[in-house]
Order: sequence, then C-alpha cells, then structure tokens
Amino acid sequence: MGYSRRISPNPGKVVRRDEWRLVIPGHVSDTRQQARDEIRYGSAKFLRDYSEGTNGREPVFTGPETRLWTGWLTTAIG
Repeated sequence: MGYSRRISPNPGKVVRRDEWRLVIPGHVSDTRQQARDEIRYGSAKFLRDYSEGTNGREPVFTGPETRLWTGWLTTAIG
C-alpha cells in the first residue's frame, strides 16, 4: 500500500494523479535583477525551512541564509 493511502484520513482511498494540484510560492518584481536581489534571502530561507523543518533533514549549512543561496538551482525567474 502506498504512503499516501497509509497516512490518509480516509484509509484505502485511491490517490489519482489527475486530481493533483501544484502550489508554489511566487514573487513579482519590476526587473529580473530586482527579483534576484529581493529573493536572495527569502528563497534560501524557504528552502531551508522546508528541507529541515518539514522534511526533518539535518542542516547542510550553518551560516546565514544569504550565503546558502548559490544560484538558480531551485529558482525560476522569467
């Protein structure tokens, strides 16, 4: 039995991928450079909070979030 069926409040319910929805955080800026500048801290903090807080992973970096952000591996700007 799949993980989602084991933890569901409705045991045995079949999970259908065609019913899935995707929700992502977004940020709007006037320019790409402004977006990069504004999300440098926030995107790293969000990733850290999710990875360590939600998933319970061990911290991979102990410095400030502004140094954790290393590029656009987890960020799309367009």
